Amino acid sequence: MPLPFTASVPASEQTAERHGPELLTYQQARALLCQLDEQTTSQSGQPGSWLEYCQQQDIFHYVTAEFVTELARVIQQIGPETCVEVAAGAGLLSAALRSKGLAITATDPTGVGKEVIPLSAQQAINELAPDLVVACWPPADANVEMTVLRAPTVISFIYIGQQINGNIGVPQMWSHPEWNYSLLETLLAYSLCRFDYFSPSRQAIVKHSYPFYFSRK
Repeated sequence: MPLPFTASVPASEQTAERHGPELLTYQQARALLCQLDEQTTSQSGQPGSWLEYCQQQDIFHYVTAEFVTELARVIQQIGPETCVEVAAGAGLLSAALRSKGLAITATDPTGVGKEVIPLSAQQAINELAPDLVVACWPPADANVEMTVLRAPTVISFIYIGQQINGNIGVPQMWSHPEWNYSLLETLLAYSLCRFDYFSPSRQAIVKHSYPFYFSRK
């Protein structure tokens, strides 16, 4: 059954990591997005500097301090025995979660990060037998989603995926007979990615990175 998540921690109580990666708060990152878009708009009439900035920094999902705080809280509520992040890239998200006291192993086929084990999603599941898997913006052609959902040891899956033309992930994951899923709205509130932009009224950000919690039935 879906986990009955509690209310989020007030933003005033959430701070950047003390011992992990130095992260911007959501408001700082939001202000940066606004600043870069305004600069580009004034120069060329076409917003897009936020995307260019993220591309230069190799950022897909922008990890903010509050996002990590909320994600750590969700993982603590789930209470996994073994937690693994697959397709972790350089391992920023896992490093930030470890600074919150969580035991999470980062894996990625490239093994580019200092504390990232060079394993594909399938290899990580086979060798580490996690009951909770985290995946943030896995490569579209890596079939990470279905690899995780088909793994017998996995009973919980936190998936943070890109919305493309109204679609997120692969179609099969949303109709899998063995899994329930729900949108993690407390995480969505602090979610940012390279494709986000301000609405024409500049009152809200149009978001393209959506976090979901999958639980085995």
